Amino acid sequence: MNHTLFFQQAGRVAAVLTLIASAHIAHAHDGRRFDVQVVANQLVAQGRNTGPDDGLPSLRPYVNSIHDHWRNVPSLGIATTVAPEFDIRQAVGQLVGYEVTLDWIDARKWVDPPMMPDPTMPIVLEPLAPGEVISIVDDFHTVTSSTFGELTLHPSVPTGGVVDLSFVYALNHLPGREIHVLTFQMKATPTQAGLPPLLPSDPLYILLSPEGQLHHHALFLEQAIHTNVVPEPSSVIVLALSGAMILFQRAGERQGRW
Repeated sequence: MNHTLFFQQAGRVAAVLTLIASAHIAHAHDGRRFDVQVVANQLVAQGRNTGPDDGLPSLRPYVNSIHDHWRNVPSLGIATTVAPEFDIRQAVGQLVGYEVTLDWIDARKWVDPPMMPDPTMPIVLEPLAPGEVISIVDDFHTVTSSTFGELTLHPSVPTGGVVDLSFVYALNHLPGREIHVLTFQMKATPTQAGLPPLLPSDPLYILLSPEGQLHHHALFLEQAIHTNVVPEPSSVIVLALSGAMILFQRAGERQGRW
């Protein structure tokens, strides 16, 4: 399906905008999210879950990766989500007066993961399929996986910080048995004179799995992906698993929800 032509159809645009508005209301405040922090003069996204137990600690024991799930829209043949959200709570003395942006740099997917991932085998992240397009909408414009680009999280952080910041993510088809992996780099640019420069974040990963599927695989990948990521000549990405299998097994034992 051609993504651009799809969203140019007037009737469907209205339906998508209605869906986005209702989804934002439904998912604000509770659920998986990132706390934007400054650690050693560098931006960091600390993942946490403020919703029901999902099988891992609510405050993730690692940074810069978290997952959520697509929400299917069968009548339109697409999937969308507004999660995870972002909170900037450490604003006083750290991010007040900075524009905070996300530079979207890659989109890949883990296709048909095994029922029980083998810790001796690498995870292969493949490029998106031909014609497959992911779009992300901020308050100002739309960026797609065809070109990538910069998204504005907040144009100038006010005193006291801001919470429940979100983008709208859209996939131009209903996802199969696959987990999409979106890679970003978070940046902070001073909007006032005299503010010191801050280092951009290390790669930041948002994982999106199908609605009602692959939850434990997403938990597994969420904490494995921030280890070693190695580009391969075949244009895939291979992940070293490290101790990811342990958390995957614990998540299964706890019967995490999504």
